[in-house]
Amino acid sequence: MKKNVFLGLLIFLLAIYFISCEIDNEENYHNDMYVLTSYYIYNANGVLSSYFKFEYDSKGNQIKSSYYNANEELSYYSEVEYDSKGNMIKFIYYDKNEELSSYSEYEYDSKDNQIKHSSYNANGELNYYYEFEYDSKGNTIKYSNYNANGILSSYFEVEYDSKGNPKKESQYNENGELIGYIITNYSIL
Repeated sequence: MKKNVFLGLLIFLLAIYFISCEIDNEENYHNDMYVLTSYYIYNANGVLSSYFKFEYDSKGNQIKSSYYNANEELSYYSEVEYDSKGNMIKFIYYDKNEELSSYSEYEYDSKDNQIKHSSYNANGELNYYYEFEYDSKGNTIKYSNYNANGILSSYFEVEYDSKGNPKKESQYNENGELIGYIITNYSIL
C-alpha cells in the first residue's frame, strides 16, 4: 500500500512539474525546454526496477504517463485532461487491464491557482482531498490533506528564498506536530 501511495505521489509530482512548463506559443517552450519522455528507476545494483513513459499533446501538455515494472509489463497508466486555460482538471488512473482505478479532479481560483485537489476511487467515492493556500505572489504557502470525512490528516508549509524558489517544505500531522521536512538548494550554472 505504501509503495502504491509513493508511486502515485511520484507520478503526481512529476506530472505537476512537467505540466507547469511555461509555453510562449503552441510550439516553442521558454529556454528551449525539453519534455520528459521516460523516467527509469534502478535499484542499488543497477538493475531496472521500473520505468515511466510520457506522452504530450501539441501544446506540450502531458496527456498520458505509463508505468512499467521490471519485466517491462504495463502496471498502470494515467491520462490527463485540461481546461481551455491549460489547467489540469482531471488525472485518471487505469490498471494494467485498462480499467478505471481512481481519478483526481482539480479546482482553481480566478488567478488560476489550484485551490483543491480531490481524489476518488473507481466508484466515484471521495478518498481524500487537498486544499491550497497562497501568498500575494501566488506561491503555495500551505496545503492541507483531509480524509473523505473532511477531517484534517496532515498539512505542509512551504517557505521560499528571496528569488521565489521553494527552499523548505515541512509536513505536520493533524495535531500540528512536525513529521519531517525537505530542504531544496539551488545554484547558478
